[in-house]
Amino acid sequence: MKKIYFLLMAAVLLLASCKDEKAFVINGTCADGNGTTVRLVYRVGKEWKDIDTTAVVDGKFTFKGKIDPSIPAKVVTKTDNCNLILEPGEIILSVENGEVHGTPLNEKLTSLMGEIERIAASDDESAYDMYVFTLVSNISENIQNPLGQMLLDDNLYIFSDKTDELEELVNSIGEPYDSMPNIVALKERVARIVSTSAGHKFIDFEFTAISGEKMKLSDLVASNRYVLIDFWASWCGPCRRSLPDMKQLYEANKDNGFCMVGVSLDADEASWRAALETYEMTWIQTSELKGWEGEISNIYGVMAIPCTILIDHEGNIIARNIEASDVSQMCGFTSVDQ
Repeated sequence: MKKIYFLLMAAVLLLASCKDEKAFVINGTCADGNGTTVRLVYRVGKEWKDIDTTAVVDGKFTFKGKIDPSIPAKVVTKTDNCNLILEPGEIILSVENGEVHGTPLNEKLTSLMGEIERIAASDDESAYDMYVFTLVSNISENIQNPLGQMLLDDNLYIFSDKTDELEELVNSIGEPYDSMPNIVALKERVARIVSTSAGHKFIDFEFTAISGEKMKLSDLVASNRYVLIDFWASWCGPCRRSLPDMKQLYEANKDNGFCMVGVSLDADEASWRAALETYEMTWIQTSELKGWEGEISNIYGVMAIPCTILIDHEGNIIARNIEASDVSQMCGFTSVDQ
């Protein structure tokens, strides 16, 4: 009888242990007032989906549940948000400081963010290269867990001209994550980047130019030696800084079989039109006025702007994320002064 009792108790304890291995609790703090709703969300592609909601009480909030396997997530308050890895254990989170502690992957995440902040604050000329190296190293080391997967999803633009490395990374994710919705969506985004990288044929699209004329990219490719698609937006600082060189490139070579198509990721029409006038952007311009939700940028896997796609007369993509001066050199055009 004692033996049976012992075996039963062992089974109960084992079940409880398995159960606990999947349990999580998030104890967080934020500056929002009592009763303010806090959301725990995760991303699938471009869409954020709710996992749970709770309310702030005396500057604190708590989420509890079970998770298997762990996933990248975000806590969203009325005024701020904070990334985390939703994994079993007690997670201590400060929304104001953007810090997460208490579980292994969250300790790694906070440590990495601190390292990146130190790099960003550096005056060293090699700071950006160090930033990229740090991110890529951490992605490679953690690609088979949610930390590396989150870092890759957030920084796909880094790999836009390293498609072999990008494909190798996503192909190494493996189970149990491969079939999860966020990873399926990630792989779809990667596939769009790869299929529109150098060495592939362009993907055609129709659009309405700001003049009101209906146009097709294929017609422009057929009637020009080179076509440069420039994805930009009026709110994008790096885009605005690149526009004088883009203007010079276009003006110097528009009669040499060179065509440019500006595709704006603006959502506000007035801001878009004002920028066109301010920067005297006389080349072909279009915008779906849908921000990041536009179909054209989605087709070409645009993850960050400015983003350029250079296409030759045969319809081959010969470069991606290329600057004006490099376009001149690659096409044998008049150089753009820096």
